[in-house]
Amino acid sequence: MPLSFTRTLRLKVRSEAYAWLNPAAVEVNEVFDYCNETSYKAATRTDLKRKWLSGFDLCYLTAGATPYFEKIGADTIQSVCTHYAQKRKAARRLKLRWRVSRGARRSLGSIPFKAASLKRQGRCVRFAGKCVRVFEGERLVAGRWTRGYAEKLASAQRRGHKRQAKRIHRKAARCRADALHEFSRKMVDRYQKIVVGDVSPLKLARTRMAKSVLDSG
Repeated sequence: MPLSFTRTLRLKVRSEAYAWLNPAAVEVNEVFDYCNETSYKAATRTDLKRKWLSGFDLCYLTAGATPYFEKIGADTIQSVCTHYAQKRKAARRLKLRWRVSRGARRSLGSIPFKAASLKRQGRCVRFAGKCVRVFEGERLVAGRWTRGYAEKLASAQRRGHKRQAKRIHRKAARCRADALHEFSRKMVDRYQKIVVGDVSPLKLARTRMAKSVLDSG
């Protein structure tokens, strides 16, 4: 029997596709909210027709809804219905949180799809009749230098050895800086244009995620 394997690709989308992807994500949120409302009404009926709708039931109810959407197709609508039913079953709730498409508290946009509806052509991905340019991005694996020296640092601090604690801090910082320097040097040698986002690690370092933020640079 031949062996089978699954390959996971991490592709980044070019910025020129945002104008199409954002409205498509809004339509996905509309389908999700419809499933949320319909499932809640079906589960709270007062007659004998009370029922927990499954993914199959939601796909049946949304059949023929493609003409009402400009961006997404039937396969995406079915994927949303199936995904919603799985999440609600795992949460064991009558309904989930509503998807917000606009404002400061908007939900993270996503567009589910089936593998058969996605075609890759070189540096482009064709989905729902739209050709989206993508590129493969590299990611630095987050180290655990701060956590690796946590026990020695805690022991030095409990004994009141301030100079030893400072040396441990410097050692972890040097390991972190060396890994970041090697990764950034590789990026500079490979790419011609590098864009850095506006991130404030100093503010994040004051939260409960301080160790993870410092290790990820």
